[in-house]
Amino acid sequence: MILNIIFGLVVILTIGGAIVTVTSQNLARAVFALLFTFLGVTGLYFLMQADFIAMVQLMVYIGGITILLLFGVMLTQKAHKLETGFSAVQPNTGAIIAMGVFVGLVMLILSVDEWYDLEFVNLNSTIGEIGNQLLGQWVLPFEVASILLLMALVGAATLARRREQ
Repeated sequence: MILNIIFGLVVILTIGGAIVTVTSQNLARAVFALLFTFLGVTGLYFLMQADFIAMVQLMVYIGGITILLLFGVMLTQKAHKLETGFSAVQPNTGAIIAMGVFVGLVMLILSVDEWYDLEFVNLNSTIGEIGNQLLGQWVLPFEVASILLLMALVGAATLARRREQ
């Protein structure tokens, strides 16, 4: 019962943040709303027991992308006056498409034969097993990928430095 209430609150946070992100005229407000959308998605991953994906979502999107966007907006001169310039060009078409998606989702929900109670969910973590696999059987490909990414980063920095000179 309590997990169903938490799920509902997380869904409201996610959808509310997404709506404000899309409809906001103020760029800073849209980025903050995007932060709440990402937090809601992280909560949904936790509720689905995808704890590794939830932590990746938390570190990459909330810890990286959103903070980068916030710094970009806040460090821009006259950031308080930034406007997206977005206006709903075809609100009727958007409303029709949204209603069609909503009706499709309701039909999908009603077609489910068996529901599972969230109270009896197995709460075993997958992070330990993923760590054992990455540092055990897959350690060589993991290290090769990290060296490749490091070389790409050094190459990008070298190219950017050459263009400045």
